[in-house]
Amino acid sequence: MAALATAPRINYLTITDGVILLRPMSRDDVGVHVAGSDAKQARWLSGAASTPAATREWIQHSAECWADGGPTFNFGVVEVASGRLVGVVEANTEAERMDGVHDGEANIWYVIYPHARRRGYATRAVNLILPFLDERGFVPVIRAAPGNKRSKKVAKRAGFKRTGQVIALEPNGFTRLKIYHRGLG
Repeated sequence: MAALATAPRINYLTITDGVILLRPMSRDDVGVHVAGSDAKQARWLSGAASTPAATREWIQHSAECWADGGPTFNFGVVEVASGRLVGVVEANTEAERMDGVHDGEANIWYVIYPHARRRGYATRAVNLILPFLDERGFVPVIRAAPGNKRSKKVAKRAGFKRTGQVIALEPNGFTRLKIYHRGLG
């Protein structure tokens, strides 16, 4: 009888403050993520609405990153009281791929689905991911487009200060991004 190959163990992490819980996204999240995709998410993050195929590919890539120890770490944001996935927060440490992010920094992006917005979940998610980044030696950075007022408010509520701006090539073309750091500036 042939021995069964064992899958590599991946040390996934969950983090909670009792109101929300962060845990890696999984294939089970595809439908909820696609349903939570709206025009605001498309405008500020990807330039297009999420599709099931693209979301499955993104989640697969994310699982590979978890297994390899980076360079991206995504977390589903789960509302503890209901157990529902309400958004995503991700840290990307690939500085060379992001305008305005330097070696040793991790760009944090986040999205909360429309039904769960305006409850402070994005700020909580950012605050929960900070110790994770600190343990790995990364300085957190948030890049926000000038028109994305809610994202800028999240950065400020999470203790980030504006430290500069950069012209960046984003999915919708070139745009000016405000750069926020925590503990600097």
